Amino acid sequence: MDLTQSAADLAFREEVRTWLEEHLSGDFADLKGLGGSGRDDEFHEERLAWNRHLAEHGWTCLGWPEEHGGRGLSLHQQVIFHEEYARANAPTRVNHLGRSSWDPP
Repeated sequence: MDLTQSAADLAFREEVRTWLEEHLSGDFADLKGLGGSGRDDEFHEERLAWNRHLAEHGWTCLGWPEEHGGRGLSLHQQVIFHEEYARANAPTRVNHLGRSSWDPP
């Protein structure tokens, strides 16, 4: 399996990385590393505000088709997003089940 990243993949990675650096600041800077297993209630309202911020900027429902409100990203792009999200130490998302995959009928 060839895991070499294309120029488009590298550009997407940079887009995600830059966005997270710019937006995990200010009111959201203190959320880094919060949440997670056994700490689901930690700063719940603040993390919920972060989730809404992600949604406002099109960073939820990554694999859903665009016509259904998603971003239509490939599986590889979704992996890139989650790698960068973890690298940025972004907070665990609130109630994210059902938003990370798409099974077309």
